[in-house]
Amino acid sequence: PDSNVNEPASHGQVGFRIRPLQPLLPGTTITNIANIYFDFNPPIITEPSVLVAEFSTGMGEASSAMIQLRPNPTDGVVVVQLDGAGYTGGTLRVFAADGRVVTTQRIFGPVLELDLAGLSQGIFVIECEAIDGSRATARLVRQ
Repeated sequence: PDSNVNEPASHGQVGFRIRPLQPLLPGTTITNIANIYFDFNPPIITEPSVLVAEFSTGMGEASSAMIQLRPNPTDGVVVVQLDGAGYTGGTLRVFAADGRVVTTQRIFGPVLELDLAGLSQGIFVIECEAIDGSRATARLVRQ
C-alpha cells in the first residue's frame, strides 16, 4: 500500500541472485544498482549493492616458513622445498582459489619440482601433509 495509507506496510525488500562468469578470484568486486518504477513516474535508483567475492578453503593459516616456493609467482614449474624430515613420504595437494583440489603428488624428499603448466593463471594454495598428519600451506601465484 501507499505510505500515505499504511506507512509500516509500505516498506519492501528486494533480493537477487547472480551467476558470475568463471573464474571469479577472491577480492573481485561486483556492483549492482536497481531502477524501481512506481506507476508512470521516473525510476528511483537505489544505492549500489557491492559484493566482494571470498572463497574459504577451510584451511587455517600455517607457518609459511615450513614451505618455500621458488619462483613465486611462476609461469609453470615451481621448486617446493620443505623444512622438516616428517614430510618425506607425505602428500602434496594444490588447491584452486575456490577450494577444489587440482593436483595431488607424493612427497619423496625435502625438495621437489611441481609442474603447473596445465593449470590456468590464478592463485593457488599448496598444502603438504606429513605422514604424522601435520600440515603446512603456502600461497602460489601462477602467471
